[in-house]
Amino acid sequence: MERRPRPRGVGQQKHAIQHLNQRLELLEKQISSTSDEHTPSVSVSEPGSETAQSSIHSASREASLGVDDEQVSWVYRLASGARCHFQTQTTPAMTPTQLPGTDQTRERIDNSLLFLNEALEDLGNLRVRKEALNVVLDLSPAESRVYIDAYGSLMDCVAVPGVFATMVDVKFLRSLSEIMDSPHVIIKPGMRIMYYIALYYGLLQELSPGNVLTKKAYMKILESVAAWLEDSNDTKLDGHIAALISWTAINNHDYQLSWKFHCKSISYIQARGIDQLDVTPTRSFEEEAERDAHRYLYWHTFSVDVLFRLFYGKPAVIRWSPDKVRPPNLFRDVDSSAAKVTTTIVWIKATRLTAETLNLYSSTSKDNKDHLAQEVDKLCLQLEGIVAEWKLEKLMESEDISIDYRCLLVDAVSMCYLCYQYDLCCSSTSRLVVYMANVFHK
Repeated sequence: MERRPRPRGVGQQKHAIQHLNQRLELLEKQISSTSDEHTPSVSVSEPGSETAQSSIHSASREASLGVDDEQVSWVYRLASGARCHFQTQTTPAMTPTQLPGTDQTRERIDNSLLFLNEALEDLGNLRVRKEALNVVLDLSPAESRVYIDAYGSLMDCVAVPGVFATMVDVKFLRSLSEIMDSPHVIIKPGMRIMYYIALYYGLLQELSPGNVLTKKAYMKILESVAAWLEDSNDTKLDGHIAALISWTAINNHDYQLSWKFHCKSISYIQARGIDQLDVTPTRSFEEEAERDAHRYLYWHTFSVDVLFRLFYGKPAVIRWSPDKVRPPNLFRDVDSSAAKVTTTIVWIKATRLTAETLNLYSSTSKDNKDHLAQEVDKLCLQLEGIVAEWKLEKLMESEDISIDYRCLLVDAVSMCYLCYQYDLCCSSTSRLVVYMANVFHK
């Protein structure tokens, strides 16, 4: 998998694509009236802008990408040919008489070409690299157990504490290292994925994200996904597995893959009625314990959904209602540390406030900016209240708390402030953003 760049703003992209569609319709009419050939010939002339000029070089480079694979080369030829034809059409920027709005039209066309270039870059990135197939993770059973043990010490901090910590017994995963490649033992696809996920995070903890073994462990996760998706036997772990794959993929910058598994985890939540979990009261302590595990999954998925809305322009797929899903019960684990309790409460409050702000931003008319600014300021003050109430500044600097929990605190709170400043231009948060960034880099 190739790492993908972060997408541009959705509003700007949609606006530019509308004009691109109009130009393509005109192009189709002209092609159909002048030629009946199946593959149009490409005649490249000097474009009128630097954006179009750079796109021609990009087109020739992309066309060469498809030479090695005959099954996909036609895609590049077709897409590059369409783009080059689009560039050769006369635009208002080339007309001798400058009409009103010509500069704006030319800018829109240049932006459309830029978005088309980026789309073709993504198309090239979708090709599967040959070295990603049949990955061999050369680890002995003893080495695998060491890295799985490292995952065991880390799993409470992979995401928010309690989300993935109780999925699978670490001792069971350690035992799989002896039989993982045995032809005489059938291991369920979900357990195989969990095994490689444990190895990946263990290698990530002990080595580094860029280490060859860490990358191979991630590829082994992806290699095991196909069998898991084809398995017709549903398990109680499917929602957690999908959420964990999504979390792992987004930490490897595979944004589109992460989004797909995020949607799958939400489908699991909705199919199992987890989004309506607390509409009816529990009937036993056992049922309450099972519901609490589902609450952690729901709130984790909800926070990831907020992340996709903030940074990747995705629509809201899941919405929270206090009458339907309660926060997890922190008192079930009597041995919970102060850092774990603080991290979980801050995470839930920050996620809820961020979702409320996004809903307010999307439902308020852009003409009513003063009202929107006042409401956003109120929510920002509530977030500052969380920081002051739980003394997060001291906790993030305290050496008595592990670095893993400190990073979780920084991640949960600073993300909210950063996104407010980025999307809503909330000036009241700028001071705290700078401070939290400095604490994080310490």
